[in-house]
Amino acid sequence: MSERSRRFVSAQGELAVSDTTVQLTAVKTPCVAVWFGAPTADHTIGATNDGALIIGIDSVNDNASGGRTLLDTNYAGFEIEIDDASKVYVTGLNVGDVAEYQIINE
Repeated sequence: MSERSRRFVSAQGELAVSDTTVQLTAVKTPCVAVWFGAPTADHTIGATNDGALIIGIDSVNDNASGGRTLLDTNYAGFEIEIDDASKVYVTGLNVGDVAEYQIINE
């Protein structure tokens, strides 16, 4: 069995970001990675984002240095390997933008 097939999602949801920087969770949440993706039009919120989000670990500078860009059309998303989901911050550039996420454990 491969490493990837042994992983499971311990939490998932949507994070309302708007045009601010938001911590994914305020509670220490051990994990191996967090997946982020842009919402699709048929998602429960019923809307897509107006622009990119920046995913990173820098709350002070709004993820300006070292953050990873999630384009509004990146529905497949990407994973960030990290040991605690509370270390992750999402920066939005537009009011109403949302990040889809899954916290992944082994």
